Amino acid sequence: MRKELENIKMIATDIDGTLLTNDYNLSDQNQMAITELVADQVYFVMDTGGLPQAGYQILTEGGIGVTEYTKWFIGSNGSVIFNFITNESFVALQNNNVKTVEKTFKKLDFKRYEIVEINKVDYARFIVNDFNVWYQLFLVIYDSVAVGNDKNTGLINLLSIMKKYDKVNIKQEEVIYFGDNKNDIPVFKNEKIHCVAVNNAIDELLNLCNEVTSDNNKGISDYLNKNVSTQGLDD
Repeated sequence: MRKELENIKMIATDIDGTLLTNDYNLSDQNQMAITELVADQVYFVMDTGGLPQAGYQILTEGGIGVTEYTKWFIGSNGSVIFNFITNESFVALQNNNVKTVEKTFKKLDFKRYEIVEINKVDYARFIVNDFNVWYQLFLVIYDSVAVGNDKNTGLINLLSIMKKYDKVNIKQEEVIYFGDNKNDIPVFKNEKIHCVAVNNAIDELLNLCNEVTSDNNKGISDYLNKNVSTQGLDD
């Protein structure tokens, strides 16, 4: 294994066109590779434009499962960070709308929230145990959700959240990211993160990436099996 890929502590990936096949399934090869990765105590995080329920379905129906190492999810292109074990959400807010969100929560008599600052971004931190209720609440505050976030910001802020709330310290240099499309560009421009494009990716990503793997049928699996001999956090 090349020196720059040693001691990887997190694999993060886009979903559509990267993690899933063209018919939106998780291939057996990717499922097996990710399961082995998690068993080695390496975090697996989906970083997508979608919302938490989609990530939860992939984990539970795809055979990976929800564990301490798969519990974190980044959605809405970096604006939502979700914990599948605690049902805890961090939703990035436009700074001038923090008071609006607080008034909205009070009007709904919703008390299980606080406003926290992560890397100078205000987040509404709250717990909702039902995805349908979560979605309805998200729609209510949607106009106050930060529009300037992106998948790179979401990933960096997740690392800060993990450090603050889980006492887990992962550096950007200890992350490998897989992607295929335009919303992955901010991550691929981050020189600290090792970025791998599936070979069905857009040309801009193919030009920005550190490496290219095979297509979205089993690109993650092919890359991990070829390159990464993982070492967990407790090694």
